[in-house]
Amino acid sequence: MKTTQQCDFCEKEKSLDEFKIRYRNSKEQSISKTCLECMQQPRICDVCGREKALSAFGKERRNKKLYVRSVCGSCKTTARKWKHKQKLMEAIGQTACQRCGISDIRVLSFHHRDDEEKDFGLAQKLGYSFGSLVAEAHKCDILCMNCHAIVHSPFAP
Repeated sequence: MKTTQQCDFCEKEKSLDEFKIRYRNSKEQSISKTCLECMQQPRICDVCGREKALSAFGKERRNKKLYVRSVCGSCKTTARKWKHKQKLMEAIGQTACQRCGISDIRVLSFHHRDDEEKDFGLAQKLGYSFGSLVAEAHKCDILCMNCHAIVHSPFAP
């Protein structure tokens, strides 16, 4: 049984105690290929500019060489959500607020026309597969945050 392993990031031979052990199916264990020391090294995200541990960034191999992505996982997820939001808006043929006409995607939201037909809120599910979201999006109108707040406000001016 081996007692050392080479870190794929710093390329140093280290004791197995210096690597994270993961368990699959509660019995089978696998050892991380990057040592704990390297996983804690700080790195700055190209999108949000925040300093985070290397473990917050995805890794990939190309031609047997390790590359660490320059965008953190949370920024990557946010980008995927924005992309899904834009595609959903185009799928239902609405890319601007139905009341005031503003088209800045940062302030637009999905408003269910009838709460009885609502299966789930799209804002919480934008990271899900695109196909599962289209049917729900067709039950919605696009409203900006201000108009959406006005529609749901119990107070009349």
